[in-house]
Amino acid sequence: MHVCQVLQHTAGTREHERLLRQLAEILRAQIRRGDWQPGRMLPSEAQLVQRYGIARTTVRRGLGLLADESWVYAVPQRGWFVADPLPPAPEAPAS
Repeated sequence: MHVCQVLQHTAGTREHERLLRQLAEILRAQIRRGDWQPGRMLPSEAQLVQRYGIARTTVRRGLGLLADESWVYAVPQRGWFVADPLPPAPEAPAS
């Protein structure tokens, strides 16, 4: 692989990681805010792709990140759901 191709791939990978973490933070904030209640289904992957203008693989990896953190879970052939109970809120830093 040519050096320019390696650099483009690395930059693309970093952008992909940034987008999936950004999506995870947006969805986490919406869940915390109560936009989606525990046990409720999230918008479909296709709806999230359209809403945020990102690739489906990025949406899946962002949802996977939230699943790893116990915010959501997947039901095959149905979709993604908000976890019940939600994970505990992060503790505020000590003053």
